[in-house]
Amino acid sequence: DTNVSGFVLKRELLCYRVVDWFDCRGLYDLQFNNIITDDKFVNIIKFFKSKRIDGDQKYLDLLCESFLTDKQIKSFEYSDTMVRFKVEDLLKEHGVANPRMSLWKRDIFPVYKTI
Repeated sequence: DTNVSGFVLKRELLCYRVVDWFDCRGLYDLQFNNIITDDKFVNIIKFFKSKRIDGDQKYLDLLCESFLTDKQIKSFEYSDTMVRFKVEDLLKEHGVANPRMSLWKRDIFPVYKTI
């Protein structure tokens, strides 16, 4: 309903869905497709074949999804740098040593509750 006139939705902002996309080097042949946590900060990590290299190959990149409040998005403790640190720790817990990651982009989507 953004940029639509003459129509009003009654809705309440619940949180923001934040997706951080990371380019990885040396990440391949994992025994799992994703990592799910109980925390809203880095709630799920999904792995996918890298699109940076042409053809069918084994190298992986990842994205991680968080659900944050407006205040959390503006805080450094929930920044893409802290996401990278948390993802690196989770990967080490799952047996992936020394992951090399660089942030590609961060997408932020509002999540509304319609009244």
